Amino acid sequence: MTPEEMFKQYRLLNPMASDYSHAIFSTYISWDDILSEKVSSILIPAALFEESGEELPLKDDIEALTDNKGNSIALLRITNVEVAPFFLFKEEKSPMIGNPMGDDIVIKLKFKIIFY
Repeated sequence: MTPEEMFKQYRLLNPMASDYSHAIFSTYISWDDILSEKVSSILIPAALFEESGEELPLKDDIEALTDNKGNSIALLRITNVEVAPFFLFKEEKSPMIGNPMGDDIVIKLKFKIIFY
């Protein structure tokens, strides 16, 4: 199922949902870890958003988590967004994209599953 098809199904249950975007972190985290609640956040270098032209997600945004073929696995709601230098997050247990260092700006996205 495509992300658009999954979002249409979600909107049948939640007609006030306005839109979704594709989760830039889809290929970096395991669906099994999200489902088992081992993972509920991820650290992403701010540069990745700049390079890809993606906008930074905001609290309450809906993100479509996809597999490596672009099929939708789940819809996630962003519950918190923190932007800070990496050194403030270096003790985090969250999965991390890339190898940020020191003063590199990273974004910590917390999320929860809302539909799958």
